[in-house]
Amino acid sequence: MLHWACRNGVADHVALLLRRGDADFAPSADGTTPLMLALYKGAVECCELLHAAGARVLEDANDWRCDDAHWAAMGDDPEPALAWLKGRVGAPAWRDALGRAQAQGHTVFHKAAQRGRAKALGWLLREAAAARADLSAALAPDASGRTPAQVARAAGFDDAAAVLEPAERRLRRPGGPGALVLAAAGVALAVVVVARLRT
Repeated sequence: MLHWACRNGVADHVALLLRRGDADFAPSADGTTPLMLALYKGAVECCELLHAAGARVLEDANDWRCDDAHWAAMGDDPEPALAWLKGRVGAPAWRDALGRAQAQGHTVFHKAAQRGRAKALGWLLREAAAARADLSAALAPDASGRTPAQVARAAGFDDAAAVLEPAERRLRRPGGPGALVLAAAGVALAVVVVARLRT
């Protein structure tokens, strides 16, 4: 019941379950926690209730290695959810969360790009700069070889792609901080494609 209440942002139900001691903080079968679902909904009040009751922040991941930040970035209202997360962890944990990739190579930028969250992507870029996060890792190609901007374009979110493309171009510039990372990812993708063509 707690998972359902969090996914739907029903703070009254979350509070009631917590008061009655009926709240099950155990993750679902795939490792998804109630906090992840509340963050996905952008239900900051639910997040606050869970945190006050002892929910761990940015310490768990599901079977896809998606953590709280990934869920917040791809959710219904990413900016308040991400801002809530930032306020509950220290600077190093927040910096790491901005560039951490899950099993498919998706960072918070890929997740927000998939959903066309242009405003949130602008916010994330500013946050990454302020936190001195590794932007070359955050905007690196995923396991399929697509950067966050390419993910946004493929999903038809041109406005979201336009937010990301200047930053990605700066990283690809010769001598730019991410040039070697992006070049290495391109070589790796080419090797995979050639290997598949030969089989």
